[in-house]
Amino acid sequence: MKIIINELKNKGFLSQGLKGKIKKVTKLVLSRKNIKGAVSITFVDDPFIRKLNKKHRKMDRATDVLSFSMNEEGLIGDIVISLDSAKRNAKRYNEELNKEILRLVVHGSLHLMDFDHVKKSERQHFFKKQDSVLKQI
Repeated sequence: MKIIINELKNKGFLSQGLKGKIKKVTKLVLSRKNIKGAVSITFVDDPFIRKLNKKHRKMDRATDVLSFSMNEEGLIGDIVISLDSAKRNAKRYNEELNKEILRLVVHGSLHLMDFDHVKKSERQHFFKKQDSVLKQI
């Protein structure tokens, strides 16, 4: 499995150590179903993710993470994370920024595996899986 990390905004913000952990946790989530291919994880700012959210989800607001599954040979999908939102979340939840970034990577990776949390019946299962992965890192 190939993990590609892109920094469109705040280039150089992610340390090599954090990039290694991002790759490790992505592989951990996706290896559970033996999925093969490439995943692109792109870090952006709020204005960028807001445009994507409006275009693809018809929601005119920034969000912390978006996932786009691909149904093509060799492509698993794309995860887009707003560093602005990650920073706000970390402050709000009194968490280290790197841990919040990893949480968003896990969250986006679970969406690539077709897990969701829109319906009440899905929420508990989704967040239990997310917490289980986070405890392993």
